[in-house]
Amino acid sequence: MDRQRVLRQGNRKFVFIPEEAVLCYRLTSTVEHAEQLAHLMEIMKFPSVSIGVIPLTVDREYVRPIEGFVIFGDEQVSIELLSGYLKITQPKEIAMYSKEFAALASVAVYGHGARNLITAAQEALPL
Repeated sequence: MDRQRVLRQGNRKFVFIPEEAVLCYRLTSTVEHAEQLAHLMEIMKFPSVSIGVIPLTVDREYVRPIEGFVIFGDEQVSIELLSGYLKITQPKEIAMYSKEFAALASVAVYGHGARNLITAAQEALPL
């Protein structure tokens, strides 16, 4: 819940780029998964939030999936591992993650296209 508050506070910009498969892959009950997808649709309305979705059909020749990561400006990259968090602070390594993020962002769809993929995942749920 603390992470959710951050989306509404301050003058920050958030960009989330999940893969379309993540929208369909359920780790919770159907009801909870539906709530998560509805939450994505809701936070897309926030001016500080941009959500792009990488479609299953996109040409991935040069963009490979890697571990999930969070970039905090040009100061830090955080990677969640099974045993804890890896914190990257070396500028050269941060630049590597920034380059990878740009590649992922370039194949994602935004706005109406992202909403369509989330809506399709919602409609596919057996409620």
